[in-house]
Amino acid sequence: MQEPSRSSLSARALRSLADVTVAVLPAAAVAGVALWAWQPGELAAQVTNSLDADADGLVDSQEPVLGTSFLDPDTDADGYFDAEELARQSFPLDVLSVPAARQISVGMSARGEGESVRMVAALYTMDGRLANKNLRFGAAAGGRLVNFPVNQVLANSTIQRVAASDGTQLLILEWDISPRIVHQFGYVSFFVALGDDDDPNYPYQSAATVDLASDSGVVVIARTDAANVGPGGVFTVQSQNSGHSLNQPILSSGGGGGNGNGIPSDWESGEICSQNSSAVGSSGALVTNEVTSADCVSGYDSYCSSQCSSSVGSTFQTIDPVALIGG
Repeated sequence: MQEPSRSSLSARALRSLADVTVAVLPAAAVAGVALWAWQPGELAAQVTNSLDADADGLVDSQEPVLGTSFLDPDTDADGYFDAEELARQSFPLDVLSVPAARQISVGMSARGEGESVRMVAALYTMDGRLANKNLRFGAAAGGRLVNFPVNQVLANSTIQRVAASDGTQLLILEWDISPRIVHQFGYVSFFVALGDDDDPNYPYQSAATVDLASDSGVVVIARTDAANVGPGGVFTVQSQNSGHSLNQPILSSGGGGGNGNGIPSDWESGEICSQNSSAVGSSGALVTNEVTSADCVSGYDSYCSSQCSSSVGSTFQTIDPVALIGG
């Protein structure tokens, strides 16, 4: 397979974050810091020193979060680079899971970067452009769903272009958020939706989410694994009402992207928290899930929380990306 061509560019800031206060919902709606009342420094782009050894569009520090190899651009050897599988919502560790024939698709992930959480959105469009596209960014926490101003997110993002298997280009957007948002709410589900603007009644054709939780001062991502691949290689993300996740630390209180610096001493090294959940309620795009089983499993370059098994019976709220499609 031919190595993808790449180019990087930084979006210019449209206005200073210090002059921006987002107030989509009243701050008094939720106790503590309002998710939608961004403060300076809570949303910002930072230059990353991370390398992309295999030139697949995912920096080396992002690959462990997805379980992919930083030395092989196509980890499962199915003909699609890892970043493209993220963007087109197939599972990059299963050769039978390949992208569906869609003209527009988006995927999400996150990682620890310095003292911030770096959000990652991989966008696939037939023309490789954001022009004439509808974009929607937001999150759910504390029982509320809020939209983020698109211009503010883009102004503080880095945008990278990566060649896709069909000759088009992927767009990899990255921006930082403060981990205190996750710690103060306990559980936050972020989302991005993408679509063509030629149909006002059907503005979005694809949506994706990434769920982050706070555990003993550590930011944990609910990542997917092979249990989310169904018959015929169809991939279902964890937050689509029920499913399985691997809860992996990505940013500890000491920084370092979950590499052990600041990880609590009672967390098990070489293991990860494997969690199953089922939907027990919903309201619009918000889905309430209950943890049905959870245990530490070995064989991972990660850490398993000492609270893993005791999470059974607890509930958390996610966003159903399907409910975001169409508006």
